[in-house]
Amino acid sequence: MSKSDLLISITTVVLIIIYLLVLIAGFVIGKQTYLTSWLNVITGAGILIYWLQQQVRIKQQVLEVREIAVLSFEVVTVGYALYYIITRQWNSWFKIMQYLVFGIHLLALVLFLVFMVTFKIKRLI
Repeated sequence: MSKSDLLISITTVVLIIIYLLVLIAGFVIGKQTYLTSWLNVITGAGILIYWLQQQVRIKQQVLEVREIAVLSFEVVTVGYALYYIITRQWNSWFKIMQYLVFGIHLLALVLFLVFMVTFKIKRLI
């Protein structure tokens, strides 16, 4: 495993541990939705910032439907999470949505880690 692949794998493991710690801490202190909302905001904003930085470097802009769908999902996620953090609305549908997005992000991290460990990549871009 190359040095950059090892660094990415370690970073992914650390992110999974952070997600699990937020999950456990939320159950223990009783603020599960609040903590998951903050983590959803941080994750969604991180994905959007990374995408913007990559788009600045690319000379020819080509947007695929999958890319637009993921970015739209993250914008909606950040918007709803910020709305929840600011207003503290306790709607049950909103809690379910925050948990669902939290689970999707955690599942994506776990699948990415499995991919990194399973397949040999010559170079990570």
